[in-house]
Amino acid sequence: MILKSYTPFGSPCRTQGLKRSPRKRTSIQSAFTLIELLTVIAIMVVLAAILFPVFAQAKEAAKKASCINQLKQLSIAVLLYAGDYDDMMVDTTPINEGGGKVLHWFGRATTGSVWSWDLQGGRLQPYIKNNTVVTICPAGLDLAFYPSFNIPITYGMSTNLFEGLPSNDRSLSYASNPAETLLFSDSATVVPTLPAVMYRTHTFAAGQLGTGMAHARHSNKTVVGWLDGHAKVVPITFRTRDLNVGLGYTAANWRNYNVGDVLKYELQYQNPAPSPTFSARDKYYYLMLKPAGL
Repeated sequence: MILKSYTPFGSPCRTQGLKRSPRKRTSIQSAFTLIELLTVIAIMVVLAAILFPVFAQAKEAAKKASCINQLKQLSIAVLLYAGDYDDMMVDTTPINEGGGKVLHWFGRATTGSVWSWDLQGGRLQPYIKNNTVVTICPAGLDLAFYPSFNIPITYGMSTNLFEGLPSNDRSLSYASNPAETLLFSDSATVVPTLPAVMYRTHTFAAGQLGTGMAHARHSNKTVVGWLDGHAKVVPITFRTRDLNVGLGYTAANWRNYNVGDVLKYELQYQNPAPSPTFSARDKYYYLMLKPAGL
């Protein structure tokens, strides 16, 4: 008799004597080839070379726009100040308040071995929303603080404005052409005998030794504020004659540090070397009372 083996479910067991074939496993592996990787890197380098200058230009444009807005605010503040003081304008002359306090157009200083500044206490402060921001150009933050005086701002007010006027008379009525009269500028002072060389300053002037000058820090141009309340970007003119070679006040140094003057006419000098000075014609933009015949 032949006995058959049954599974519990009644089906004959057919596994005996059969060999189970091994299951084939396949793995799919993918990777960049060296050529593909180099191609991707090359594309990224090209894109970076294209985009980085664009980003830098956009950043500079934003700084320039901010600077124009701030100098416009300062210029309008001067006009508002004059409106409250019988047309008498604010100037760069400091006012000694006593007790070690000195009042300037942009802030109040506490004097000492190193001066400290309160930018909310200046003569123009009532007419400016935020003096701490408005008086500092975003493109001038790298300028050093002048030793001891520690001037915190990066805009200068013209010290030539009242030349040719009666003593202590700062009346706005003398302005014969406000739209062509400089009030403020991106400014810096160059002192070759000091370590940092380039320093912040609160004034600027045309043709004077050791004073602040217009600083071309916006794509080799400077932003200026005018007496009629507008502001714009203008080119500067580099000085062509040395004023004091021993102290480093040379035409080469000024050009190297991108400082100069905002001029309407071609630069002339009224005195020969070694002490050349600017003529009234050279200072045309800087003066409220314009030279006769111009």
